[in-house]
Amino acid sequence: MKIMDCTLRDGANVIRNGFPGELTEVILDGLTKNGIPAIEFGNAKGIGAYEVSGAVAPLTDEEYLELAHPFLERA
Repeated sequence: MKIMDCTLRDGANVIRNGFPGELTEVILDGLTKNGIPAIEFGNAKGIGAYEVSGAVAPLTDEEYLELAHPFLERA
């Protein structure tokens, strides 16, 4: 069995605006350290949605991707 975690996608929808950068990094670190092989990652409203809708997010799409970059080889 393989486990896929979707905390960073579905959880971001629950709180409506996405997780702050520091918490996103803590979640990614914990999941990868515990061997979760697949992590579904995205912002709460969809890539590019904040720029179109004018909604406010904790980070931009680019900032979320930069934050996730160090974890790409671990999951």
